[in-house]
Amino acid sequence: MTTDEAAVETVTDPMAAAKAIADAVLYEGYLLYPYRASAAKNQLRWQFGVLVPPAYAAAGTGEQASLGTECLFDRAEGALLHARLRFLQLVTQPVAGPVAESDPVPAPVAEAAARWDEAVPREIDVVVPVSRLFGEGWLTPFTVPAGTGEEPTSGIVGDREELRGDLLLRAEPVPGPHGLLRLRAKVSNTSTWSGGEGSEPVPRPVALRRSLVATHLLFVVTGGQFHSLLDPPPWARPGAEACQQQGAWPVLVGDPAERNAVLASPIILYDYPAVAPESPGDFFDSTEIDELLSLRTLTLTEAEKQEARRTDPRAAQLIDRVAAMPPEMLARLHGTIRGLTPVPGPGSGTDGATAAPAQPTGPTVAVAGQLVGRGSRVRLAPGGRRTDAQDMFLVDRVATVREVLRDVDGDCYLAVTLDDDPGVDMHLAHGRFRYFAPDEVAPLVADEPDPAAAPESPESPEPVHTDRVLVAGVGNIFLGDDGFGVELARRLAAEELPTGVQVADYGISGVHLAYDLLRGYEATILLDAAARGEPPGTVSVLEVGEYRAVDPGEAVTALDGHGMQPDRVLGLLRTLGGDPGRVLVVACEPAQSGYGIGLSEPVAEAVARALPMVRELVAEQLARPPQSLEAEVTE
Repeated sequence: MTTDEAAVETVTDPMAAAKAIADAVLYEGYLLYPYRASAAKNQLRWQFGVLVPPAYAAAGTGEQASLGTECLFDRAEGALLHARLRFLQLVTQPVAGPVAESDPVPAPVAEAAARWDEAVPREIDVVVPVSRLFGEGWLTPFTVPAGTGEEPTSGIVGDREELRGDLLLRAEPVPGPHGLLRLRAKVSNTSTWSGGEGSEPVPRPVALRRSLVATHLLFVVTGGQFHSLLDPPPWARPGAEACQQQGAWPVLVGDPAERNAVLASPIILYDYPAVAPESPGDFFDSTEIDELLSLRTLTLTEAEKQEARRTDPRAAQLIDRVAAMPPEMLARLHGTIRGLTPVPGPGSGTDGATAAPAQPTGPTVAVAGQLVGRGSRVRLAPGGRRTDAQDMFLVDRVATVREVLRDVDGDCYLAVTLDDDPGVDMHLAHGRFRYFAPDEVAPLVADEPDPAAAPESPESPEPVHTDRVLVAGVGNIFLGDDGFGVELARRLAAEELPTGVQVADYGISGVHLAYDLLRGYEATILLDAAARGEPPGTVSVLEVGEYRAVDPGEAVTALDGHGMQPDRVLGLLRTLGGDPGRVLVVACEPAQSGYGIGLSEPVAEAVARALPMVRELVAEQLARPPQSLEAEVTE
């Protein structure tokens, strides 16, 4: 194993492109709102990238003494690897006194300040030829000396304990014909504390003073390129999947055109992370939201702001910066829009009735043997696993794919906008899309008429509705015998019924039933359980007479979107200007309606008796002369 004596040198320019995001990683979680030493949030600090002394880790504390990361790259002859190890070293500072006799430090504040540690950044730079990384690799031991008083580089006053560690870099070929290399890096804390090896575990705050905190690595290769592990090229995917990470995750940083820099961070990030240009400065909070934190900082009392200023110099800078922030800078933090996409217009090749689908760009997914990606047009077919009744309005609608996305589990989704949505430009501006799985869409073929592009014409005939009778099963299958109508509809749907009859299970979706009834039927047959005081299992046929419209004053709460109240459904239908025609109810007396799945014995037997009754009602209705439903509903 080769040790690094002479090859250590300071590297600045190759790392400059990643400095902002690397600094954000260095101080992530350093100081949490409300930025005071006495705040409960700040009693357990230093959570990211902490490498404790090995004896402390071995004592069953659950902490780690090392981290490891692996990434892929290729190189040309004579390539160099620049590696920079970065971490924080804790500094135990003296207790700050009151700013004036008239402003004494409360006891809880002084006690918290006595336990408060600051931190100073440390960097270990290594430059080594890639050819020297094979075999046992390149080992760089390092020592950060102890000290007291003012820290020379930062000006922070306090005590610092000695830190020791190793940085091991190795490279190995990845099997295959592409010349791919795997870079392996391991950072180890080799420090001890005054108790020595084998002593009882010290408290965590004591061990932290001999720990590497917020540890992360930056790599830059000259004469080579790194490959993304999140979205590797197909030929590199097996090598990417074989990479193992322990406490650090590598992502591409810097110039995307060069692909020569990687950040291995203790925080999981995407490739090419960046600090938002609107951010006026560090807030140090995990998953920080600048606008929210700025506004909440402004709500601190003067006493709280004074304590925050005493807590830490960075807290003092934060408090003063927010206090002096002009309104226009605060306004920049609200509602920033990025990645606008132009809306296709006339002449774009997507507005003809027989226009060919646009060639997809960016990531794609195969749907029905055709590649679908950004710009593809699809017909929507929401799947049965959806539970929102509103999805029924999206069936057969034409949409444009705006992006192909994958979640953390690797499942694919299509982000789409509806082509006939008048607010599509607003949705694009705000990045608001509808999401569908690939099996919930069908590619729009070249010779298929485009409903969104069809001209509006008074001569265009409306679709002819031929169904005359709707048989609707309603009820809640989780309430025992209330599932009678659902089971009866299921049995009927399995039969071959006469033309003009539609059978559907509506369950508890009253809104769905109301909107289906707007299509207009000569008769509606409801299948439901109804307690009428008869013996359990008694089946009755009832005809519904007048039903009132929903009063405008109660329209908002008239119908539960996740409930089924047939009288309310019919009332809503009348309010909407619809008519269910003749309404019949095939009702069964329940034996029990408590929580539980499955019909009682008398109601299960009643389903078989009700089948011929429904068939007879359907036949009777179809034997009547067809009726027009265009007549206006009267009071």
